[in-house]
Amino acid sequence: MREVMAESALEPPWVELSREDSSVMIIGIEVPDLATVLAPPVEAKEQAVIAHATVSDLYFEEGDEIEEGELFAVLFNDNGTCEIVAPASGLLMSLPYDEGDTVTSEAVLARIQTDR
Repeated sequence: MREVMAESALEPPWVELSREDSSVMIIGIEVPDLATVLAPPVEAKEQAVIAHATVSDLYFEEGDEIEEGELFAVLFNDNGTCEIVAPASGLLMSLPYDEGDTVTSEAVLARIQTDR
């Protein structure tokens, strides 16, 4: 059974932590809230709505080792670009999106398996 751990204030908002057993941790790399990271500055009364972005660059493939802080992917839309970095070091287990695919906020871009 999968247990989802609470997000701490030090973790980026797109990191989802879960525990499969006591020796392995699975970390999901999630798309951040696109309205927050890709919206142009707006007045307080206006609410930016950004529904999607395109994966322009992926720097790793499934099965690759990735280091914490390495640039993992770049997303873009008409409002700008957003760099996604690896929240932890480990083995890239799944990568459901390809370059050119459209993603939405909070979509899981990849899962990393780390040894505790």
